[in-house]
Amino acid sequence: WTEVATQIPRLFALGHNPAPVCSRSPADYFAESVAQYAVHPRDLNIADPNMHKLLARSFFSENFWRQKNVES
Repeated sequence: WTEVATQIPRLFALGHNPAPVCSRSPADYFAESVAQYAVHPRDLNIADPNMHKLLARSFFSENFWRQKNVES
């Protein structure tokens, strides 16, 4: 999680996601991006491909969760 969390402020600073809530804070940016990925992943990929990739390989990845369970 630390590795994922360190990337969020960097991606937030790029300002790629046009949703108004995404410009308020890194936390709002992350929350809105997760919601967009869950409902309209293609739209997120178009608007913010870097966040889409981050979510695809972490929060929305079975491998990520499997690895976290093994580490616990």
